[in-house]
This record gives sequence, C-alpha cells and structure tokens, in this order.
Amino acid sequence: MRRVCTCLMVIVTCAMTVSAMALTEKEQAGIDEMLGRTITALTSADQPLFELFSTQGSAAVIATEDGFVAASRSKLKSDAALAAKFTLPKGTVVTGSKLQRAGGFVLGRVSLETPAARAAAPVVTQDSMRDLWAAFMGDRHNLYRDKLLAPVAAPAPEPQKWDMTISAVQDGKKSTWRMATMALAPADAPVDPAQSGQVMGILKSWEVALVEGNVDILGDQLNEDPLCIGVYTPDGQAFFFTDAAYLTSMLSSLVSMGTAERSTMQSSDIYVSGQIASVIGRWDAEIPMFGEMTLGMVSTFVKSGNRWLLLSLCGGQMEK
Repeated sequence: MRRVCTCLMVIVTCAMTVSAMALTEKEQAGIDEMLGRTITALTSADQPLFELFSTQGSAAVIATEDGFVAASRSKLKSDAALAAKFTLPKGTVVTGSKLQRAGGFVLGRVSLETPAARAAAPVVTQDSMRDLWAAFMGDRHNLYRDKLLAPVAAPAPEPQKWDMTISAVQDGKKSTWRMATMALAPADAPVDPAQSGQVMGILKSWEVALVEGNVDILGDQLNEDPLCIGVYTPDGQAFFFTDAAYLTSMLSSLVSMGTAERSTMQSSDIYVSGQIASVIGRWDAEIPMFGEMTLGMVSTFVKSGNRWLLLSLCGGQMEK
C-alpha cells in the first residue's frame, strides 16, 4: 500500500525550472522503428496495432467523422471491428517529431502527412456553352474560343496532415519501445481558447487537489475505459493505473497521509482538435516525503457531451 501511495504522490510533480532530456541516437532509432510499425498498422493489415502498446497500461484514441474512438490494448486485441477504426490513408508518413525523455517515458508530439492525390484532369467547358458563345459571337467565336473557353485547371489538392501525441516505454521484446498512450487527430485545427481553458481547468483541479486534500472532484473527470495514468519515479520504478475507481481510492489514501506543500502546473503545448485534446507540460510540487520533485508529462482528453474527461496522463522525472 505504501508503495502505491508513494507512486500517487509522485504522479503530480513536475517543474518548469528543469530542462527536457534529449533522446540519444539509440533511443531515437528505437522510437523511429516503433513509429514506422505504427504507420504500417494504421495504413494496412500487415501489423496488428495492439502489439505496439504496453501491457502495463494503455489508451489509444483517434478522431473519426462522428467524434472519436478510444480503446485499450486489450480491446484492440479482442475487438477486430474496433481496431479497424484506427486507420489512416495509405501513403501516410512521419514528417517530424518533437520528443523528450521523462524518466522511463519518451513523450511528445509527432507530425504525420498523407500526400495529396494526383491532381484531377482539367475541367473542360461543356459543348453546349461553346454553342451558346458561337451563337452570340458569330465569326469571332474562333478568335476568342481558345482564350476565354480554354480548359480550366483544377486547384491543386492539399495533403492531409495529422497530429499524434504519444508516450512510450521501453518494455517490449528485446527492449523495444511500445506506446502507453496515443492520440491521433487532424492537424491545423483552429485555436479555441475556451476549449483549451476547459482542458487546463481539469489539470488545475489535480494541481489544487493535492494541496487542499480534496480529491472527490477528480473521479468525475476521469474517462472510465480506457484510462491510463502512468508514472516513473526518480528511482526508476514504474506505476500504472487503468481503473478510475481504484485510482481515486488511492488518491484519497494519499491525501490522508499528508498533502503537498506546493503544486504548480504549466503547459508548454496545448492542442485541441474536435473532441480530442492533448497537453504537454510540467508539474512542480513539494511533497514532505520527497521534497521538491519534477515530472514532465503528456495528457490526453476526450469530450463526452459538453464535458472534457481525462483519458491519460503519463510522466517521469525531468533532468535537473
């Protein structure tokens, strides 16, 4: 019990005074291999998607025409129809990433792009319109036809762009990387300060709850299934929570043992696209048992009705 409570105390710590840890060449190569397999799974049937998620805890969400679809690793494995909804157009590729190391996690944002299809054939004026022109212009028809009634080129199609927020752990076979969380949505969504404010409001309530000791409100802000709350403590231990009721129970036990003396969260990157949102940031807290602690974190939210719910939050100790 003490070990679980210890993990919960660490979950809410992250500081703005530390620097992000860059990936080593070996880590980057491992993440690139994981992302390549992820693209294969999303664009074909050659790679089962569930294999790319951690068995410790997982939550995947993808935007759809109707809103979103979310699933855990076990659901992706057991429900073929559900897994089939996690798809992207063929030809989609990774075009960039901004990733950092946070304890045992690699977390951040990945940019994807589906190249535009070949431009459509030119749109040619209908013969009936040419006949009408000739009736009015007479002999001048031939003079102006090529210039005024020439085929009109169709506008060049735009490539599709996607935003993917991930957290990954090195717990696969032969120490390969697997995702704990993945949120995939169309990129370039218009900025909506109101929606961003609502999302940050949920994280702020976590920030305050650990200081004031009131965790009752947190239970109503958690997505029931899937849910993935994960943390790597400074000593390297990993803890994952996938059940909302169990997590809130442990949080209650935590605050009964003593509240944080200080807890401050700031975001470095908020992205809202439709009914999916993600926040990358840092959380700084001073806890009597541990002193000052720092986590870098990534969190994902989904909108159910008029409410945003926390789907995942993963973090680990940042470099001092």
